[in-house]
Amino acid sequence: MEARSSPPFFVATLALFLAGCGDVDTTSRLEIEHDDAGDTTRVTADWTYRSAEVDVDLTVTTDYSGTGCVTTARLWVNEAAATPETHRLGETECPVLALTEQGDLVLHASPTGHDWSTEALRVDTERKHIELGPWTAPTTGVVTYRFTLSSSPCGTGCDCPTLRRRAGGMESVLDLGRRCN
Repeated sequence: MEARSSPPFFVATLALFLAGCGDVDTTSRLEIEHDDAGDTTRVTADWTYRSAEVDVDLTVTTDYSGTGCVTTARLWVNEAAATPETHRLGETECPVLALTEQGDLVLHASPTGHDWSTEALRVDTERKHIELGPWTAPTTGVVTYRFTLSSSPCGTGCDCPTLRRRAGGMESVLDLGRRCN
C-alpha cells in the first residue's frame, strides 16, 4: 500500500477549523503562602477560561495579618470582538469576602465547606455571567451552592456588577460598585 501525504493547504485549513471549533479550556489553582513563623499570610486562587468566543482570568487573593485580613480580586475578560477589560475589587474586609486555605469562598461570613479552587469557570457570553458551581454539599445532599459574577445594566451607560451566592433557596449578594462609561 502506498502512503500519501496531505497537501499543505488541506492540513492548514483543517488545523484552523479544529482550532476554531475547539473545546473550552479551563484551569484553576490554589496557592498558599506562609511567613517564617509558618502562619498563613496569603491565599490566592486563579481560574482561567479559554474559548473561541472569550478568554477570562479570575484571581481572588486574601491577605492575612495579625490584626485581620482583606480580600482583593481581579477579573480580566477578552471577548473576540471587543477590547479586553480588567475589573478590580479593592480591599474588602474578610467578614464580607474571604478565601480560606481550604479554597472556600466565604461570602458575608458564611462558609460553604467546599474547595472552590477545584471548580471550573463557566461563562455565558450572552447573559454576561461567570459561574462557579453548582456544587452540592454531600452531608445534606440538598443544599446546592453556586457563585455567579454578573454585570447588569443599571442606568444610562452604567453597569452594576454583583457577586451572588446561591445556597439552596437562599441568596447572598455582594455589590461590586457602579461602572459608567
